Amino acid sequence: MAGRRALDDRTVEDFLRVFDQHYDRISQRVLSQALGQPEFRMRDLLVALQRLLTVEGYQVVAIDDTTGTVALNRPLLAKQFQLASCLP
Repeated sequence: MAGRRALDDRTVEDFLRVFDQHYDRISQRVLSQALGQPEFRMRDLLVALQRLLTVEGYQVVAIDDTTGTVALNRPLLAKQFQLASCLP
């Protein structure tokens, strides 16, 4: 369902770890540095992450192109995937 460019488990874990370290909101530039990915690849990676984590149209990962930030909706992630341990 994530499409041809589905992310591997390790990449998804890395994304979630970085979001956790930055309180679920981070700039795309800092995110690319933290993941060791070139900035020009971030848009494709983020879209793939959105596809993977969006269930029934509820957006878990939001990309704000105006500010260049990316936000993870942790409560929605926990609810969608029934992850009680995901919440503080």
